[in-house]
Amino acid sequence: MTVSLPLATKQAVIAINTGSQCTAPMEFAADELRRYFRLMTGQPRAERGACLPGEIRLNDHESARADGCAFDETQFHGDAFMLHATDKRLHILASTTRGVLYGAYELLSRFGVRWWTPELERVPRAQTLAWPLGTEMHRPAFEFRDILANDTQDPLWRVRNRYNGHYSPIPEYLGGYIQYGLFVHTFYHLVPPARHFDAHPEYFSLVGGTRRREGAQLCLSNPDVARIAAERVLEAVRAKPTLRIFSVSQNDWDGACECPACAAIVEREGAQSGPMVHFANAVAALVCAKHPEVLIDTLAYHYSVDAPRFITPHPNVRIRLCPIGCCQGHAFGACEHPKSVQFLKALNAWTSITPQLYIWHYCTNFTSYLLPMPNFDELEANIRLYHERGVHGIFLQGGTFGAEGMDIRSYVLGKMLWNPSVSFWDTAQEWLEGVHGKAATGVRAYHEHFHNLVRQNRDLHPVCYAHPDDTLMDSAVIATADAELAKAELMSTGFSKKRIRHIRNGLALPALYRKGTDYRIDGEHYHGNATPEDAATFDRIVRDETAFGTSELNEGTPLPTGARFLRARLAWHNVLWLEDGQ
Repeated sequence: MTVSLPLATKQAVIAINTGSQCTAPMEFAADELRRYFRLMTGQPRAERGACLPGEIRLNDHESARADGCAFDETQFHGDAFMLHATDKRLHILASTTRGVLYGAYELLSRFGVRWWTPELERVPRAQTLAWPLGTEMHRPAFEFRDILANDTQDPLWRVRNRYNGHYSPIPEYLGGYIQYGLFVHTFYHLVPPARHFDAHPEYFSLVGGTRRREGAQLCLSNPDVARIAAERVLEAVRAKPTLRIFSVSQNDWDGACECPACAAIVEREGAQSGPMVHFANAVAALVCAKHPEVLIDTLAYHYSVDAPRFITPHPNVRIRLCPIGCCQGHAFGACEHPKSVQFLKALNAWTSITPQLYIWHYCTNFTSYLLPMPNFDELEANIRLYHERGVHGIFLQGGTFGAEGMDIRSYVLGKMLWNPSVSFWDTAQEWLEGVHGKAATGVRAYHEHFHNLVRQNRDLHPVCYAHPDDTLMDSAVIATADAELAKAELMSTGFSKKRIRHIRNGLALPALYRKGTDYRIDGEHYHGNATPEDAATFDRIVRDETAFGTSELNEGTPLPTGARFLRARLAWHNVLWLEDGQ
């Protein structure tokens, strides 16, 4: 028989108190426990009856030690927390206030509370809430856990689901987050061409024999460039003294420097990451001489993915490795896509030379956000691989508001970034049932259809830049998936119906896109195969998505602009003959 501590009954709630060093996040955690305990047991919010004997103590280390808890703060790093229950008290202990909040949410989630989306939660009813005696330790698998998904960017939802990174702007009273002082693609911010190029073109990339002002990188072997970049980082440190990590990283395009000094580093190191690490190390040495606590983050991205042969990152340099262009359908090591093969080799090499590797992973289709992306299997396998390789932090780049499936991915990935042993599909099923109820079976079938296609066709590789006429968008597969969703939509209501309609809109786009592919001249008109009914269908989709709040159809293109482009593909255009006088 398990001995447990009663926390709440239908008549009373245990006392929930903070120690003498109470902070705003700790008081918020206490209030969250009080509120949800009362909701679960059916007590009125203003109940003032007698408490149960005992109490929950939040981060009261002295009281915990008096209760026999061998709590040692040196055991705790980042967001880790401990739960220690005696027959009188339950202690939630952590080295950070965010860890205390996570401990409170661990209690609530174990009692069945779920935060599916920022709009939808589950609070089960219970006659009695009790916690088993003993001690539990909870540590996150990754210290940095973040996702770009505007559907779930609500700060309270993010902290409840244990995100803590740069795209999760959680206010201090909710425990805060890991904020960058400068965030990626910063070369031109650190050494602006408008300020330096005219007088010092040698600060910028030599490409094809010419120093380039636009669309280039920096000359990474030039010590003056490192000095200027370090000065700019120090300015940012002074402006934001509470922040600890600043990005010194390549611009988001090609143009690596080909000058003799940079080329020599590339030759020696066997990769373009050689000059990148050389430069980041030089900046880190200058910055850390004044601020040894500051970290410098740099990308291994695009042309700099491969690891260097000899140079190793400065202890304060964090490498963020990016699997850009890799297959998002199959796990690394189980896929012959050339980018995936290259990336796995790079991952193994980088983890052998730095113990502080971060990952920038991709989980959407930037070319067309609304299209299906069957990457659940890949995400589960690769997050586990990252953990096995000792990766410290993961940022998952999804889509802006309305991107396909970012709501379900956000929920499941929050669980997996804390504990990679969590099953993606089991957790997804729980979410589907919680959000869609009776319609969950049809929505699950939609996801399964596309995932089965990728599982059965190992040479089919979903990537983050696939167009609507990609092989994955086979009309027969779409028709089968849409038929399941149509049945699900009939049995759904409210929030669920709205989300299912949104998914179906994404399935309708490939057929419409293809009808604007083959153009011909027909009398005085130039057109594809679209009919007026197709144009009307697209107009209805745009109205739906506008009401839904979809912000972009593809990366960097607002919905109205993207809609104009696709509408023009479906339209008939008047032919205009241009004559040159001959």
